[in-house]
Amino acid sequence: MNVDDPFDVYFTRATRAYCSFPAETGSSDKALLALAQKIDLSRKKIVVDYGCGQGRLLAAINKIHGKGELSNLHYIGVDVYEDAIEAAKTFFESTLAKTGVKAMFRYEDNFDTTAFLADQIFLIFTVHEFDPINLDATLSRLWRMLRRGGTLYIQDTGAPIYKEVEFLSFEPQRIEELLQSFGANVSSETIKTGVNHVPVYIVAGHKPADLDLEIAYSWHDLKETYRQVLHRSLLRDCFELYRMRTAIDNNKTVDSEKLAAACHRIAVFARGFHQTYALDRVDMNEAPYCVACGSGNVISKTIEPNVKDSGEIKIKCSDCDYEHRKEIEVGLEREDWEVRDRFSLLDAGKDRFTDWDEHQLTRCLLSFGHESLSFFEPFLLSVPGANRSIIKSYKRFIR
Repeated sequence: MNVDDPFDVYFTRATRAYCSFPAETGSSDKALLALAQKIDLSRKKIVVDYGCGQGRLLAAINKIHGKGELSNLHYIGVDVYEDAIEAAKTFFESTLAKTGVKAMFRYEDNFDTTAFLADQIFLIFTVHEFDPINLDATLSRLWRMLRRGGTLYIQDTGAPIYKEVEFLSFEPQRIEELLQSFGANVSSETIKTGVNHVPVYIVAGHKPADLDLEIAYSWHDLKETYRQVLHRSLLRDCFELYRMRTAIDNNKTVDSEKLAAACHRIAVFARGFHQTYALDRVDMNEAPYCVACGSGNVISKTIEPNVKDSGEIKIKCSDCDYEHRKEIEVGLEREDWEVRDRFSLLDAGKDRFTDWDEHQLTRCLLSFGHESLSFFEPFLLSVPGANRSIIKSYKRFIR
């Protein structure tokens, strides 16, 4: 391989760039410091760092907020990489653990988005890592667990700075469209950061404090909106590629790395778009084609959920063996009713608690085990109608 060839450089760069940054670098990152300033710790808050890496947001928070404020922070770091989680834990224990911050760290597979409400949720250089076929469902789950009056922040970039093969480089306008479909009040800003002064956008989706409880905590199906977002992103890059091709035909110089990046983005967006289309047809047992090679010789199948396993829909190509699948939202109607009821209870409480209400609060603690007692207790006690005798019964049950 010719390492001087920008096409080779682009397509062979190391993945997981964000996870490779030590936590300490967060204390000097302008974008992360801007996010840390948006965390109001005048009262106790649950903050979810979804895609926490090695804990760079924690470092920024540690620099921005004083010790008195930090004792109000209940932080949950989530990531898919074991080494990143362990590094974040180590950084926390050596720094913020001494300030009164309470923290839990979870692998993404073990993170329950139906058990509690978060005051603020941060996705920092995370959206571009999502599997294109599941991005809409992931955002829906995170938005549903956001408390009324809370904010979901997405920090990312459309610039090709992370030379990864799987890179969903959405423009901020496309992220805004997704959040607006939830009914969010959306704002955005751009900050240049890093050695190369790369433009990084921060899109904030605020959930109105007066939003109806049923709307606030119901599942939102983003399928159609998400498909439009993928399509618009695909068209943008196709036009960009056309402009560069025209320039080349006219003997003009173009940035070869930008050309390689545009080709790659087109491939990723096109695959995601066609997957959403093909998987729609699986229920009718007629997937039209393979999104990898275009062959019509494909087998489509729906595996219904059961007691042990979540269901899935999948397409497998008999010619190239490419397979793509999407998890079925298990028992979505029943789950949505239960989650909506639980979140409404955690938010607004009740004058008189029933056995079912107590079960709903216990469910919050059971999702995270014994360590969740001290983490969630202040928030359960703040639920209107809950009292210490109820909390004591939860403790006896957990122990």
